[in-house]
Amino acid sequence: MRPLETVVLLALAPVVLALFRPAGGRPRWIPLAALAAVAGSVLHLLIEGYRWQMVPAYLLTTALLPGTLRVLRRSGAAAPPVAQGRKWLRVVGAAVVLLLFALAALIPAMMPVFELPKPSGEFPVGTTRFSLLDAARDETFTADPADKRELLVHVWYPAQPAPDSRPEPLWGDPEVLARRLARSIGMPFFLFDHFSLVRTHAYRDAALADSRRSYPVLIFSHGYNQGVPVQNTVQMEELASHGYVVFSIGHSYESLALLHPDGRIVEVSQGQTQRVLGELRKSVPLIRQMLDSPDAAERERLMQKVSDSGPTLTASVGVWTADTRFVLEQLARLDGAKEPRQFTGRLDLGRVGVFGMSFGGTVATDFCLTDSRCRAGINLDGLQFGPAAMPGTALKVPFMFMASGLLNDPVFRRAQASAWYLTVKSATHLNFSDFSLISPLFSKLGLLGPIRGQRMEAIMNAYILAFFDQHLRDAPAALLTGPSPDYPEVALQQRAGVTP
Repeated sequence: MRPLETVVLLALAPVVLALFRPAGGRPRWIPLAALAAVAGSVLHLLIEGYRWQMVPAYLLTTALLPGTLRVLRRSGAAAPPVAQGRKWLRVVGAAVVLLLFALAALIPAMMPVFELPKPSGEFPVGTTRFSLLDAARDETFTADPADKRELLVHVWYPAQPAPDSRPEPLWGDPEVLARRLARSIGMPFFLFDHFSLVRTHAYRDAALADSRRSYPVLIFSHGYNQGVPVQNTVQMEELASHGYVVFSIGHSYESLALLHPDGRIVEVSQGQTQRVLGELRKSVPLIRQMLDSPDAAERERLMQKVSDSGPTLTASVGVWTADTRFVLEQLARLDGAKEPRQFTGRLDLGRVGVFGMSFGGTVATDFCLTDSRCRAGINLDGLQFGPAAMPGTALKVPFMFMASGLLNDPVFRRAQASAWYLTVKSATHLNFSDFSLISPLFSKLGLLGPIRGQRMEAIMNAYILAFFDQHLRDAPAALLTGPSPDYPEVALQQRAGVTP
């Protein structure tokens, strides 16, 4: 919780507990604590800002104020006697107030205005976004035969922000993303409205840092359906602070919602989502067999069977891979007109890494398998579909799998270049995104593993940065050579290969 929220609740606590004591036996300073709660609430609203999670605390403070003022007006006079028959009403009333206080403390603790980890690199971070239209490709997710494929691209980069700049709020506009996320997981639409109070460390449209002539490029793809380009903001900021320019692609109609700079919103295709979910449900038994099988050949066979059972997903792998190729082609043609001017001539496209989370990780694997522009890649807990799931295919560039289990063990074992397989104890699928930070409640509901969100982010930041530094900057990383005492939750396998 934020500091003034904590002040309000700490001030309310003795006031609530004092209600269970006779009026004459309450400490004289209790009314002052109630006034402190009122003052803290006013300052909180003025400085930190309203959020719905604090409504029980607001109500409780307001409800206790009249009684506090009456006590202060009596100025220490003896409290009037309470009839025996009304004592039980006082106790019941106090219990109701105690319940309200429990809610006032629990709700903001479970849905905090959380802090993103501060990037550890030397550079401040800038961010921007732009739209790209691929006039050569038809849009297959709409009924209009004239539609062409359009993408939204978010960027994080090493920056020189203006002195009066203020960091962006998380996810930009909660009306567009946060409310749709709540709706998609069957929760109240306002659940994540407080995201507008969570500040990132990135400055909108800041100038690109001029201390280096050029910067290596990373391409990221989000998860399917509920995924968005900003879902791994922590990793984007960390990488940008160390001198990478990170382009996160919004894959139209298979992302939760994409807010283009001109105000247009492209939402996920519900029909496509239902087809994909249907295929995934049918493949669950096969996935379980693959995870449980001790035989490598059997896991290989089952992986291909899982991929074959998802023709819609396999087709989408092709679409997203084509999206990635198109973005890279456009980055090579920056002319400073439509795209952000600050990147013109400043991108080192000879050092390109590709990574993604969930289905985006699947696409990263397939892109690095099929496109020579990928120098190194990472799959963050994405089950493999498409070319990489087929026996006989082999990654020929350095690649790292970060996962909650051995989903992609067959792909790892086939790799001909150096490869790493990293599993994180106590992590589940959504832990590989910023979802780790949102609420401790999600661990209790089974949406997240028990690992702490800040700890999970630290693990991802450390290994992702070490991997790309080693393969895009020729900076050997001791972290990738074996178990690390700094990260005992991580189990690391490595396969040696011949790096191109």
